[in-house]
Order: sequence, then structure tokens, then C-alpha cells
Amino acid sequence: MKKFRLACVLSLALSPIAQAATIYVSNTSTGACSLPTTGCGGYFNPFKNLREAIDSAAAGDDIVVWGTSANVPYYFYNQGTPQTYIGQSMMAISKFNSSTLTTTIRAPSGSTYKPVIRGTLIYKNWTLDSTNSNGYLYKISWTLTQYGQTTPQEPEVVFRDSLPDGQRQLQQVGGKVFGDYDPSATPKTTNADLLAGESGVVGGLWPGYTPFMGLLSLAKNQFYYDRVAKVLYIRLETPLATNEGIEVGALQFIAQGSGMKNVTFQNLIFERSNTSAYWRGGAVLTSGNYLNFDSVDFRESDSHCLQIEGNNNKVQNSTFKRCGQVGLVANGSTNLIKNNYFTGNNTARNFNPMWEAGPTKFIGNNGLDNSEISSNVIASNNGTGIWLDTYNDNNVIKDNVSAYNTIGIFLENSGPNTVQNNVIFGNRNQGIQLRGSPSTVIDSNLLVGNLQDGVFVHPIASSDAAYPSSNVRISNNVLAWHDEATNKKPVWVPPSTVLYGNRYCGSPTGTGSLHFWLQDWNPDPTLGYANNVFTWATWRAPKVSAYNPTAPAYDYNATYPSVMQLASPPSRVLNWQTTPETGLISYPGGVATTRSSVLAIVNQYCL
Repeated sequence: MKKFRLACVLSLALSPIAQAATIYVSNTSTGACSLPTTGCGGYFNPFKNLREAIDSAAAGDDIVVWGTSANVPYYFYNQGTPQTYIGQSMMAISKFNSSTLTTTIRAPSGSTYKPVIRGTLIYKNWTLDSTNSNGYLYKISWTLTQYGQTTPQEPEVVFRDSLPDGQRQLQQVGGKVFGDYDPSATPKTTNADLLAGESGVVGGLWPGYTPFMGLLSLAKNQFYYDRVAKVLYIRLETPLATNEGIEVGALQFIAQGSGMKNVTFQNLIFERSNTSAYWRGGAVLTSGNYLNFDSVDFRESDSHCLQIEGNNNKVQNSTFKRCGQVGLVANGSTNLIKNNYFTGNNTARNFNPMWEAGPTKFIGNNGLDNSEISSNVIASNNGTGIWLDTYNDNNVIKDNVSAYNTIGIFLENSGPNTVQNNVIFGNRNQGIQLRGSPSTVIDSNLLVGNLQDGVFVHPIASSDAAYPSSNVRISNNVLAWHDEATNKKPVWVPPSTVLYGNRYCGSPTGTGSLHFWLQDWNPDPTLGYANNVFTWATWRAPKVSAYNPTAPAYDYNATYPSVMQLASPPSRVLNWQTTPETGLISYPGGVATTRSSVLAIVNQYCL
């Protein structure tokens, strides 16, 4: 019996076991090969085409993708050469779902250059149609069709790479997005979800839509797609150079995977796609657990740059620049969003920032729970800096910079959450807004020069009874120069709010102090406007009303006293609304520097 057991053990030990492979990819190596050539993927004979390398890989493999100083991108087809048909995604990654092995897709260790992975194709055979004072009008017959479809897909983004960085994207004129949303049509859409979104915002879903007024009216660096004739037109300020290519959005997804486990993406660049032709969503669209995006740059993707769902996921040390609609959309539990940089998102296409547009939005599948959003720098975006929308509970939002956005931080139908130690300044709306986010703690934040209230707790409770606007704590914050154009109002809160340890600063009013707005409390009309508490002494004393219940004293705590300081805002703070002071923004590792610089401005004037 003992000999038999030993034989079984030896037999198992000698059985072949599948080993994780290292697969190399390079689109510039002289030894690179493409299918149907066999044996591709070695160090000296890497795959030339990234899509073929991904298709050949298995869960647990290490996929090493070379970048170069010339930044030669990886396309669906080699060299970005157009074809009649194209797939839905360059990287089909659902199969990377091992519970025990980690799949990595990364640049080589120690490499200076990140590989650029693009969802566009390069078109060169343009015909000059005409010229006028607006520039040179070129056209091309458009045939690119996604496999499984019967008509060409509408191009949503066009780039001229000979222009300076940040100016390469041409402006879309006319066009449809999200399948059938056409602002020039009546009705604009038949989709129930889009109709519901449009009814809830002012200006429609796409305020940046530019109607088509004729080919002669096309301005420089604009494009128009004629859906009937299937012709793409571009108007350029200068003529195309010999053999110059124009990049046009081609792929719905650059990478797409669901049900994934243990996958790391590291030191990569994902940019450009044609996502909104089909629906709103991520150009990199992932769902699963233990997914890690580390030091990945997302740029200029149509619709969302990255959409990630699931638990125990990380997005860290990454950048999101000029994403078409939203930089990052995420949900799940026990996730980490840390040390990322968001800038310029939703500035080219200008979707409605009060609907679903800007640097971040955390929504869907019961929201983001028990997670951390920390040490991110979020600046100069057309949308809310950090937006938790519906069923986002028990999160910590700390040590972030949110500047020159619409709202700095917005919690909607969510809570309780902790908003702590953030630097929030120069935003075009409130510094922090809560709409139906009970028991949230707002502590030790620095809020300076936001156009409206420093902290605004919305008076209307959520339609979901579980999320009333109640029992919020606002403590130990610095709030300087808010709502300066009208009421000089640092906070707008309901009666259940607890406030203490705060430092207020702003221009003196006719009553000598800042104003405080107490929602759902009507004082004696002889005291002033309903809900408006005019003096610091009244705010800090119990308030009696013949019209509504008594309101307590606010900001009166012997252990953690609050203070009011009166000072007019310096011109540099007022100028933030028209000319953001970019020197205050630093990434990476710039949160502490920004905090020190902004606080120094407050300390200089608020004495």
C-alpha cells in the first residue's frame, strides 16, 4: 500500500503542469511577426500586433508591451491602416479570470517609454473639395463598419496630430451620439434612459452640440459626417502635407472584459475611441475583482475613458486628460482611487456636467461602498470634481485637491460618508454639495474662493426615504470667500446640522458679518429674509421663531470654538473664476504643496 501511494505521488509530480508565459509585443522590432506566422511572442520575435498577442494569451500570463521614443501607437490593424470592417475591441480580456494567478499587461520594467494603445485608424486618401476664407475642405468616402453591423459607423472624433498637443482634436459639427441622440431632431431620442436624463437637466444632454449650417460654414478644424452620402468632411486651417494622415475614431472599446479576476495594467497609455457612436461608457470597459490600473494614462477617449466595476479594485498613479465625457466611472466595494490626476475632461465635447460628464462619477450597481478616494488632483474640468451619485455609502474622501471644476465634491443620494482634509478652491459652483446624504462628516477641509456656498446641504430630501438631508457634521474647516457676489454665505444647511471648530472669512456685509442660511427655519420677518441669519451672534445663539420650531446654536462649542474673520477677497482669488491660477496645481505628490499655498493666501488676508 505504501509503495502504491508513493507511485501515485511521483506520477502526479511528473505530470505536465501549465506554466504562465511571458509574451512580448513590439510594433517596431525588426524581428516582430504577425499571424499566421507561428512562434510569435518571444523576446527576439515579439508579436507586432497587440490584438494578436492578447488573443494568444491565457490567464496568468505576463504580456510585456514595448513603447518607443517615437511613440508609435498600437492600432487594431498594423500601422493603423484602414479596412472596411473593424472589430468591437482591440483587447478582449474577459478570459483573464484566474482566482490564483495574476495576469499583467505592462510596459517592460525600467522602460522610459509607455506604449500608446489607440482606438483610431489613419486615413490618408483625402480629396480636396474646396477652399475659402475658413480654410481647406477635404472629404473622404466613409465605409468603416463594425463586424455584425450593416451600415458604416458614424465617426465621433477626428484628430490632426501635426497640431500642438491639446489642440489636435477637431470639433464635431452635427452628428448623433449614444445610438440615436440627435439634438437637431424632434424628438432628440427614443431611448427611455436618455429621455429621463434630458428631462432632469437644463440645456439637454449635449449643450456643446454645434448644428450643421452647410459645408461653406464649416470653420477651421471642424468635421462633419454626411450620414446619407456616407462622406466625412474636414475643414483645416492649413493644407494637408504629402502623405499626412488624419486619425478618425474607429473602435467602440480599446479594451473590454467582464468577470475578470486578478489583472494588472501598468505603465500603459490608452487613448482615442469611437465609443459614443453606440452608447455612453468606457473606452476601457472592465468589470471584475482585484483589477489594478497603476500608472496608466487615459487620454482623449470618446465618452468615458475608464469604466470599472467590481470589488477590491485599484486605480492609482494614473492620469485622465481630455476624456470626451467622463474620465473615470466606477462602482463596487472596498476599492481604492488614489493619487490620480484629472484635467481637461469634457472640455472638447461639452456634455451636460449636471447629467453625466466631467472628471469622475461613481454610480451604478448600488454605487461605491467602503472605499477610499484619496490624494487625487482634479483640476480644470467641465464637471464636478468628485461625484458620488446614488447609493454610495461608507466611503472616505480625503486629501484630494478639487479646483476650477463646477462643484468641488458632490454627494447625491448617498451616505454616510467622510469628506476630510481636502483642498477645494476656485470651483464655479459650491465647494461641497450634499443632496440627500445623511450623517456625512465634513471635517478639516480647506474651502476657498468657490463661486457659490462653501458647503451646501440641499434642502430637498431625496425621493428615497433612506437618504434625507439630516445629521450632517461640518467641523474644523476653513471656509473663505464664498458667494461673494451676493450674500457672502459660507454654509447653507438644514437645522439638524452640527457645526463647530470652523474658521470663516469673507467680505463684511451691512450687518458686519457673513450671512448663514438655515433651511426649513422661518424667523420673525422683522429679522430679515426668511431663513437668512444675518449676524454671527444670532448664528451662535439659540434661535426662537414664532413661525417654526426653535433652532439651536451653531458653531458654539467651548472645546472646538469657531471664529469669523472679515476680509475682502484678493484679486487673485476673484480671478480664479476667469483665469485659473495653474501654478497652485502640482502633480504628482502636490496635494500638500497646494494646501500650503492656498492656506497662505487665507492667512495673509484673514486676520
